[in-house]
Amino acid sequence: MNRDRALELMREHGVRTIIGATPENVCYLTGHVGWAQYVYRNLPCVAAFTDDESLGTDLVVPRSDTPYHAARPSEAEHVSAYGGRAGLLGGDRMVEATDEEDRFAVLQAACERFATPAAALADRLRSRGVTSGTVVVDDIYAGAELMSGLRHELPGVDFVEGEGLFLMIRLIKTAAEIAKLRAAAVVNEQGLQHALAGIASGVPETEVARVWREDVSGAGGKPLWFHLGSGARSAYVFPPTSRSFAPGDLFMIDAGMTFDGFFSDAGTCGSIGEPRSQSEREWQAVLTAFEESAATLRHGVRGSTVYEALVRSLPTSALGDAKVPFAGHTIGMEAREFPFVLGKPALVDIPFLPLTTDIELPAGATVNIELPIGRLGYGGYQIEKTYVIGTDGADELIDYHRDMFVAG
Repeated sequence: MNRDRALELMREHGVRTIIGATPENVCYLTGHVGWAQYVYRNLPCVAAFTDDESLGTDLVVPRSDTPYHAARPSEAEHVSAYGGRAGLLGGDRMVEATDEEDRFAVLQAACERFATPAAALADRLRSRGVTSGTVVVDDIYAGAELMSGLRHELPGVDFVEGEGLFLMIRLIKTAAEIAKLRAAAVVNEQGLQHALAGIASGVPETEVARVWREDVSGAGGKPLWFHLGSGARSAYVFPPTSRSFAPGDLFMIDAGMTFDGFFSDAGTCGSIGEPRSQSEREWQAVLTAFEESAATLRHGVRGSTVYEALVRSLPTSALGDAKVPFAGHTIGMEAREFPFVLGKPALVDIPFLPLTTDIELPAGATVNIELPIGRLGYGGYQIEKTYVIGTDGADELIDYHRDMFVAG
């Protein structure tokens, strides 16, 4: 968590406390990754950070998540739980208690004390002296029950919606966050390279997708999407089917997954056998446009500038009549973080966010430059890399291997 940036923005807006309720923001504040909130919308997991940094962060988990926190403790300075007593049997022990079981027992005791997340969280806020002022809540997953409970428990607090404040905090990544993004990218890239190695004439698209999924999962990642189209289907982001690769096919791949709470999104393309001369010319045009766009990345650049560099290179290329909607996107704990995509300016009406998406990108932001492009009835191309923006330029997150892959 970027605590310095959080405190800076909280003080700028007069905010006493920020409360995260989405899985992404709970993980951002505390490092906790549970499961219950994905299944039970009425069992939120919440985290809080106040303007007094010395107090650290609070985490409140539902009873269902207590075993997960016991097994994989978060970075929160204080952890509580709610939901009432679990249906555990008493009696003689067979083995000595482990540290995991001790942590679980402590959280179960907290569950008996607090029936609801509002009661547990309000207790922590009162202990911090937060009984008045402005408290920002990322309430996408919080629900009406939690919010009404908090307002009942703390009537002097002004609770406001604050998804935008979290997005502005998360825009600049810490060194630790960049390391986690890099680890996710390595898992994705290894899976992608193994999948590419299995592409050959006669192999179904679904078999290549299976290799990537199993590779990513085996490394501890969570596969989310694997676009793969071959032949004429490579013109856009089609899902893999039972269609088998054939000699002369173009193909494109776009692969997205998470690892330890952080996203990786990568893309590449290739051909079955040596590409036609037309395909080679078009690929070189794609590569040139991509590199010119990536070359604009540095502290203070606007997304529209990155996009214009991409578009500007296309009229003189073999793909001069192609229309591209954006030059890429931000990435972090979500696949698209503010300002979402690098393209034409768009108006924004979200509290704590600027009035436009066309902001100056700061050093420490992480973005993907991406150019999927194709022609129906013929095929297409894809190239995508993640960059870390610095003061005078940008660095690739990892060493990507990107050229038109020739299979067979």
